[in-house]
Amino acid sequence: MADQTIADVKKSAEQKMQKSIEALRNDLGKIRTGRAHTGILDHVMVDY
Repeated sequence: MADQTIADVKKSAEQKMQKSIEALRNDLGKIRTGRAHTGILDHVMVDY
């Protein structure tokens, strides 16, 4: 990491933060209130 410049570290951090924001938006998009929605169960895995 000693070879990285401040700009490289900043760019890497911005990319990681952007991925985190996208993941949060994706997760929050699955939250529904009011009527039941089948999309809530899209990522539920059941072993049988």
